[in-house]
Amino acid sequence: MAVDNIARGMAASAQGGGGGGGGGGSAKVSVGSITVGTTWSGSDPYSQTVTVTGVSTDSKSIVDLQPTAAQLASIMSDGVEAMLVENNAGTLTLYALGGTPSSAMTLQCIVMESK
Repeated sequence: MAVDNIARGMAASAQGGGGGGGGGGSAKVSVGSITVGTTWSGSDPYSQTVTVTGVSTDSKSIVDLQPTAAQLASIMSDGVEAMLVENNAGTLTLYALGGTPSSAMTLQCIVMESK
């Protein structure tokens, strides 16, 4: 899956295994999970505040969602065109565009923390 390949490339780059970017810091790459609820705020884009389970995050963490094929099919059948996590000074907000998932689910995610 293309998203998985991108995530692997980002993880390798963050750990110094490829990609450009010169020196200075290092990044910790971990796998966690996010529980997506059924209560959303706003209208397209819809949003909800989330936390990552199993991994600590800081104000600079990047969170990349990794749904399974079945989760992705369910999300798409609900009209969701995209989902992403934004980190605003340590507060993680999940955004859904086009629609919202109709059922709660736990999504795997990759967290990259700069140190």
